[in-house]
Amino acid sequence: MFPTYATIVIPDNDSANAVAFVGQTISRQQLYVVDGDTILYNREQIRIANIDAPEIGQAKCESELKRGLEAKAALKELLEGKEFQIVRGDPKTGRMTDKYGRTLAFS
Repeated sequence: MFPTYATIVIPDNDSANAVAFVGQTISRQQLYVVDGDTILYNREQIRIANIDAPEIGQAKCESELKRGLEAKAALKELLEGKEFQIVRGDPKTGRMTDKYGRTLAFS
């Protein structure tokens, strides 16, 4: 579980691939790990580019669900109480969103 406050560094929303980063302290309510490759930050779904974690919501079998929950827990642990950067856009393709409308980013 995330601490009440965590530090995150994100680009300014006004520029697609911001070089200058704005530091913000965010509350637990603003950051939520959806699954092993997606977070929800301040109502924006952000999918980590070029990562494909096992599904949770639409798992095809019990094994995939178990691995999906493990991936989600691992991502939570990686982010918990840490400072990190979210850089919008897929560095391989240059796309800003995926086919579901989620922001593509890497950290």
